[in-house]
Amino acid sequence: MRCFFSVAVGAAGNVLAIEAQPAIFELLQLNLEKNGCANVRAINAACANREGSIDLQEPDYAREANFGAYSFKIPEIGRFIPLSETKVPIDALQLDQQEITNCALIKN
Repeated sequence: MRCFFSVAVGAAGNVLAIEAQPAIFELLQLNLEKNGCANVRAINAACANREGSIDLQEPDYAREANFGAYSFKIPEIGRFIPLSETKVPIDALQLDQQEITNCALIKN
């Protein structure tokens, strides 16, 4: 199955996919390549109110959980998602610095 948003905007449209978790980002890239989603620009970063770097406490992917529910805004996220002891620095970017000229939907 092709990537929903890539197909929805068509060949003339573009999709910006931002994913903070490095492991999930790798899966995203594989999925985009496998499905020929050439109109998708994928960025491994977190959206924030300022550019810079954020420490991501890496989820424990060996345990079962909904890793798509990871949030920097939920205090004590470890109560909901199993976390490892590893912290990974990831880039933080501001959406308004991404040269988006037309936007019909933002999904987080």
